[in-house]
Amino acid sequence: VQCKAHATAVGPHVIRDLFGVINDSQANFGIVASRSGFTSGAVEFAKGKPIFLIDLSILLAMAEGEDVFDSFFSSANSN
Repeated sequence: VQCKAHATAVGPHVIRDLFGVINDSQANFGIVASRSGFTSGAVEFAKGKPIFLIDLSILLAMAEGEDVFDSFFSSANSN
């Protein structure tokens, strides 16, 4: 899990780095939380990979008790 409090959206380099860590450590998935969101390149790179991107809207949904991970793990298990 990585948490980013950057003033700008997180770019693909952060997601690529996390993907490398996932592979090296043989983890099942990784999570990046960013209050400023993600660039389109970051979102595109994460597609189809075991990486969950959490932006401010998802953080707020989590704070309200929504199970935001259910759809992520459901789609990951259907692949």
